[in-house]
Amino acid sequence: MELQQLRTARGLKLSTVGTELGWSKSKAGHFETEERLPSYEDLEKLTSLYRAPEGRLEVLWQRVGIAQRPGWWEDQGSPDQYGPANFGRFVGLEQGAEQLLIWEPFVVSGLLQTQDYAWAIIRALSPDQPEVVIDDRTALRMRRQAVFDVARVHVVLGEGALRLLVADPAVMRSQLSRLEELLGHPNITIQVLPYSTGPHPGLHGPFTVMAFPDDPQLADPGVVYHEGLLRASWYDTYQEVKRYTETFAELADRADKPDHTAATIHKVIKELSQ
Repeated sequence: MELQQLRTARGLKLSTVGTELGWSKSKAGHFETEERLPSYEDLEKLTSLYRAPEGRLEVLWQRVGIAQRPGWWEDQGSPDQYGPANFGRFVGLEQGAEQLLIWEPFVVSGLLQTQDYAWAIIRALSPDQPEVVIDDRTALRMRRQAVFDVARVHVVLGEGALRLLVADPAVMRSQLSRLEELLGHPNITIQVLPYSTGPHPGLHGPFTVMAFPDDPQLADPGVVYHEGLLRASWYDTYQEVKRYTETFAELADRADKPDHTAATIHKVIKELSQ
């Protein structure tokens, strides 16, 4: 992303970069689309052509070194086997985030799920997969919850997420009890958007806004992730991230506050016990 910003700030097209450096157009483009990592010599040529600020070469090279170190999720095989294309990228960004804003209208958000609830959801979404794959995907989802130790997580759930019977009542009661426990976590905020709120901008579907630790040398607006049936969508420009962040703020403003949310969750648990 930073290489792209440096290039566009100079008003250069990828084809021009290729011509200037004697590269193919695709080589320069691959560095911006994560197809490959640049060598030190590549970065040296790019930062010189882009007239990057002093010190950027070394900072970028340091980041290449970080990118070459595999994350824990990559030890479990190809991360993309656990979701749509580029799902491994999502997990990596999620685990490095400082703040996560999550809107989930239909089901309990993956980071808040119990193992049994997660297994039922993943099985429903992947009916053609063998149980061993469902088990692996569930284990990955559980391990992702370690992000609670390092990031602030704010989740707004649609009321329907509490009421959709993804499994038998016992699993649902356990899941909702887990939400009650998480309401007391210092890094987690959970709100429920009731049916009575009427139409709202979250009807476009679920999304996650990820913000990262401040870097004085990089104006990073963050990333928005939206997962579809076949592929995931990413938005990382300032205006795109701003729009989704504002949408999340509106949803949170219209949702029940945490104390009222606790009462709603408890009410649904009682209904499931009848």
